[in-house]
Amino acid sequence: MNKEDKKNAALHLNKEANLCLEDGNLDRAVALYKTCHGLLRELQDRHGQVIVLNNMGLIHVQMKNLDEAMSCFRRAYNLYEVLEDKEGQTHQLSNMGSVCRDKEKYYDEVLDLYMRALSIFRELEAKLEVANQKTNIAYIYTMKHAIQEALDWYRKALSLYEALQETGRAESTRRNIDILSSEIDKRKGWPET
Repeated sequence: MNKEDKKNAALHLNKEANLCLEDGNLDRAVALYKTCHGLLRELQDRHGQVIVLNNMGLIHVQMKNLDEAMSCFRRAYNLYEVLEDKEGQTHQLSNMGSVCRDKEKYYDEVLDLYMRALSIFRELEAKLEVANQKTNIAYIYTMKHAIQEALDWYRKALSLYEALQETGRAESTRRNIDILSSEIDKRKGWPET
C-alpha cells in the first residue's frame, strides 16, 4: 500500500470508528482506531496519532478499561511532548489524573498530574482551564477528606469562574463550597478524639 492509499485508509477507518462510537459499539470503535493508529504511525503522522490515542483512551474509560486508557493517554502525552504542544500535554495530564482518580487511592499521583496541568495552563494563560484544574484539585482534596484544602481550591476556582462569567460552573462550585462548609460546621460540634 502506498502512502496515499494508507492516508485514505486511515481517514476511512477513523470515520468508521467515529460512526461505531456514535452507535455505542465501543469494542468495534477501539479495534478500528487501533488499525487507524497503526497506519498513522507508519505515515509518521503524529498529529493524527494523538487524536486517535486520545479517542481510544476516552473509550477505554467508558468501558472501565482504566489501564488501557492510561496507556493511551500516556502515549498521547509523549507525542504531544515531541510536538511541543503544551495545551495537548495538559489535556493528557488531566485525562491521566481522571483515570487515577477513577482507580481510587491514587490521590497523590492525581494531585501531581493536576498540579502539572495547572502550571502549564497558567503558562498558556488558559483561564477557564486553570479554573477547571482548580476544581479538579479541590475534588481530590475532598476525596482525601482534606476539607479545608478543598474549600481553598474551590474558592480560587469560583473567583475565576465569576471573572470569566461562567455562571453554571460558578454555581456548581458554590454548591460544593456550601456542602463542604456545612461539613466543617458539623465537625466543629464533634467531640475531640
